[in-house]
Amino acid sequence: MRFLTSLAAFLLFWCAGTASAQCDNLFFSEAAEGSSNNKYLEIYNPTGADVDLSGYAFPNVSNAPAVEGEYEFWNTFPEGAMVAAGDVYIIAHPSSDPTILAEADHTFTFLSNGDDGFMLVQGDETSFVPIDAVGDWNGDPGSGWDVAGVTAGTKDHTIVRKSSVQSGNGGDWTTSAGTSAEDSEWIVLDQNDWSDLAMHTFDGCGAAVLGCTNPNATNYNADATQDDGSCMFDNPCNVDGVLVEASSFQFNPSALNIEPGTTVVWSNLGGNHDVNGDIDSQTGESFGNPEAFYIAPVLGDAAGVCIGSYTFNTPGVYNYDCSIGSHAALGMVATITVGTGGCTNAAAANYNSSADYDDGSCLIVELTAIADIQIGQETGVFADSVVVTRGIVTGVYGSNVSIQDGQGAYSGMWLFSPDVPVQVGDEVEVTGAISEYFDKTQMGTPATVILSQGNALPTPEALATADANAEAWEGVLVQVTGAVTNADAGFGEWALSDGTGELRADDAGFDAIGGGLVALGNQLQLTGALDYSFGNFKVQPRDVADVLLYGCTNAGAVNYNDLATIDDGSCDIEGGECGL
Repeated sequence: MRFLTSLAAFLLFWCAGTASAQCDNLFFSEAAEGSSNNKYLEIYNPTGADVDLSGYAFPNVSNAPAVEGEYEFWNTFPEGAMVAAGDVYIIAHPSSDPTILAEADHTFTFLSNGDDGFMLVQGDETSFVPIDAVGDWNGDPGSGWDVAGVTAGTKDHTIVRKSSVQSGNGGDWTTSAGTSAEDSEWIVLDQNDWSDLAMHTFDGCGAAVLGCTNPNATNYNADATQDDGSCMFDNPCNVDGVLVEASSFQFNPSALNIEPGTTVVWSNLGGNHDVNGDIDSQTGESFGNPEAFYIAPVLGDAAGVCIGSYTFNTPGVYNYDCSIGSHAALGMVATITVGTGGCTNAAAANYNSSADYDDGSCLIVELTAIADIQIGQETGVFADSVVVTRGIVTGVYGSNVSIQDGQGAYSGMWLFSPDVPVQVGDEVEVTGAISEYFDKTQMGTPATVILSQGNALPTPEALATADANAEAWEGVLVQVTGAVTNADAGFGEWALSDGTGELRADDAGFDAIGGGLVALGNQLQLTGALDYSFGNFKVQPRDVADVLLYGCTNAGAVNYNDLATIDDGSCDIEGGECGL
């Protein structure tokens, strides 16, 4: 690739004794929206070093953004892509003119039609820093954005960055585009004018202000633009770091918490001390630190003598001592914690996504299937044992909650008084003791974690009324159909049968008797979790949708039943044929 540097910049860079500021990042130097597919973006590297593009991207929006201020498409550079110091990098449409393709470093189909905002950024999809922009993500610009006073200058034109521009606009396209040829950062050329392709005229960054640019230094110069190596730090080693002082058989501070990449500096205030983070002086065994380190001993004085420094890049806990004589045995030991400790195992109950290193605190939960609990309780295997299980909430009846972890027999169980409110459809993880409450297996007052909400429920098990009277279906959503055989069994209970045997229903979730649905002989479809109390299995409907009455549902029939929801073919249409 070719590039141009103006004579003034050439003299600035090469005249003896003159320092020049180093421009610090890439920027767009040219963008073309030509006829047909003759489109490209050009990126210029004004720095003094080659730049690896693996940490960069050029996300965009198409026309009006779906969400104002947010990108729609995340576009990355090919693996190994680089842009040399002072050179350009060209992204071109794969069907563009051969003149363009001959200079292209990278082909990309979805380049702008004049109204698609592109940004050059550093970072990843969730966290990035805007460096430069052509267009914006703030709304629909119509056919294109005005540039330098030219209406829709980004459409049917080539725009070239002025040679005086030293850096990107940081995403501030409006200021960059300007309102006139004088205040704009861009020069607008005619469509298909590629005379500046693969080169960029650049004036350079001007004379540097030399000085100390490190704000931690005692001689920090806020006006300096280029560090001249003059920085001074308030410790004997003259190093930018956290100070630890060695004296009187101790390191001070003896416990230090730092971020990865931090340098620690040791100063000796008296005696002969080293810094030993390799072999434990008292046991003769390795400390097992994430990185072993050792700094040779020096004699100290009251003013402080530099022992040395070490930069800790690997997170974890580091132990060290002074290995001279009996210093370690007399208590000259210390600890440095680098980063934040926590559980780094995503499968653990206490996983910490922010942890820099694993501190051994992970709690690996072993789940017990509901079927194992229910079958085990037939012989009391889990009686009073604390277990952890998961399931979908299928019914909430005051303090009693039914959950299932699948389909079929033994897939459901009851919880009593979970410690957080739950709703039907919640997936929960519960921890608690298993007990038999008057022969009903339940987990009492479980610690409850809601994992997700709005989940699909298991399909109710269609059973004969006699078959539903069984331990295997306790806590499971069941569905039976039969005629009411007992309209009032007391305490809000009633019974129905399909001819195979009677099954009770209760009113913990829905009062079907009070709703007028229960009358002797009424044919009903009943759905709910199977409960057990006072010597009987019983279905607990949750709402009116769980108790469906068979009857005539045609409002024009003489025997229309406004409570019926399932038509049984009994409708009598006056003056017509029976059975609609």
